[in-house]
Amino acid sequence: MMPVFTHEEYLNNSDWGFSFHDETANTVIVAETKALTDRQAADIQKRLDLMYNAILPLLKNLSENPDKKYILWADRVSKIEGFRKKLEEIYKG
Repeated sequence: MMPVFTHEEYLNNSDWGFSFHDETANTVIVAETKALTDRQAADIQKRLDLMYNAILPLLKNLSENPDKKYILWADRVSKIEGFRKKLEEIYKG
């Protein structure tokens, strides 16, 4: 059987593990979070723009001369490795 408490006993013995904060503190937290989110969004957009601008010339060059069946690409391993490193730098920021 569950114990029966009076209203006063219940109020004095009930700790739910939270407390109330004033609205000013919450406003500051919301503003700081929004500023952080805005900075993160700006950083992500900047990196996306860099990535796009890095990939677009490659695609343009690969699509030139569509009438030719093969693409001759001398020294491609070192060029691909350099491009991969460039994309990695952009990705990591």
